[in-house]
Amino acid sequence: MIEILPKIIKNKRNKKYTEKRNPYKTYLNANWTWEKIFNEIDEIKENNNNFIQVTSIKYGIKYDTLVHKYNLYCKDKDKHFDKENRGGNNKIFTLTEENELYEYIKTNFIDTNKPLNNNIIKEIALDKFKRKNNNMSFNASNGWCNIFKKRWNLSSQKVKASKIAKNIPSEYDINLFLDKCEKLKSEVKKNFSLITMIHVIILQILQKRRLE
Repeated sequence: MIEILPKIIKNKRNKKYTEKRNPYKTYLNANWTWEKIFNEIDEIKENNNNFIQVTSIKYGIKYDTLVHKYNLYCKDKDKHFDKENRGGNNKIFTLTEENELYEYIKTNFIDTNKPLNNNIIKEIALDKFKRKNNNMSFNASNGWCNIFKKRWNLSSQKVKASKIAKNIPSEYDINLFLDKCEKLKSEVKKNFSLITMIHVIILQILQKRRLE
C-alpha cells in the first residue's frame, strides 16, 4: 500500500517597505526650510513628547534624517543648514574623469593581466583626485569603490597565497615510497636476469641445431 504524504504548504511573508523612500536630495524642492522646521520643533516639544515624529509626518521628512539634523542644530544653532548642497552635483569625479580612470585601469591592469583589487583602485582614484584643483574632500571608501566597479562593470579579487601541493607527505610516507621503489627495483633486476638467461639458452639451442 502506497502511503500518501500530506502536502506541505509554505506561506510566504509579505515584504515590508518603508513609507518614505525618497533620498535626502529630493528635499531640495521642498517648500519649507530647516530654520522653519527647527523653530516649530522648539515650540511644540515642551507640550508634545513625540515632537520629532509629529514634524516628520507633517512635512514628509524621514524620521532618522530629522533626528540627525535637529541634533546638529542643537549643538550649533548658528549653522546655516539651508545653504548646504541639497540635490546639487556632489560627485567626486565627472563622467569624463571616471572614464579616464576606467581607461587607465583597463590599459595598465586588465589588458596586462596584472592583479587588481579595491585597494589598488582606491589608490589610483586618490592620486587622480589629488591632481584636481578643488576644495572637496575624498577618502575613497569601499562604498565609492563598489559603486565605481558596478558602474563600469569591473571586478576585482583579493590576492591570496596558495600552496603548490595541498597535501605535504610525512616522513613515514616518504620512507614507505622509497621501500616500494627498492622492492620494484629488485624485482625488475630479477626479471631482467631471468629474461637474459632464457635468451642465452635459446641462442645456444639455435646454434646447436645449425651445427647438426
